[in-house]
Amino acid sequence: MRHEMLLVSASSTSCFLNLDTYTDMNQMAYMASQNYNDPIVANEIIPRIGNQWNKDKWKNQKMFQDTRDWAAKAAPMAAKAKALAEEADANEKTPDGAA
Repeated sequence: MRHEMLLVSASSTSCFLNLDTYTDMNQMAYMASQNYNDPIVANEIIPRIGNQWNKDKWKNQKMFQDTRDWAAKAAPMAAKAKALAEEADANEKTPDGAA
């Protein structure tokens, strides 16, 4: 597997993660979906996992597939909501938006 890095943005914090192994990718996708409820990050990683899902992390294939399906459906909506929130924040900082 080639060395990969992923820029992850959680709220307003961004960081680079080294995702060198399927274990790393499974861990990050699990955390994004279960702990942080971040479908954007989960949807970036899960397709790269493919059939290499980790039984210890996901418990069973159905849980992995359900999470994959959730992330694929929720990511576009979450990305749009994030963009709208960023636009509103930027607008609020303008003279007209602050009024």
